[in-house]
Amino acid sequence: MGIIFQGLEFMIIGVTVVFLFLITMVISMTVLRLVVTQLNKYFPEPAETASAPASGSNTQEIAVAIATAYSMKK
Repeated sequence: MGIIFQGLEFMIIGVTVVFLFLITMVISMTVLRLVVTQLNKYFPEPAETASAPASGSNTQEIAVAIATAYSMKK
């Protein structure tokens, strides 16, 4: 019977350690989220500028590729 109680004791200690670690992790992630939110107000990310692709710049290459594919089909 002594080994069963020792096993239960180890199980309770292990579950408690894991539970405390998870609680600590959730608290630290919440604090980190708050810190990053505050830092984002002072150091915002730069807005991305979307550049439009040049129209008609590669139409000849596309036409050659289509013609080549069509000629290989025959």
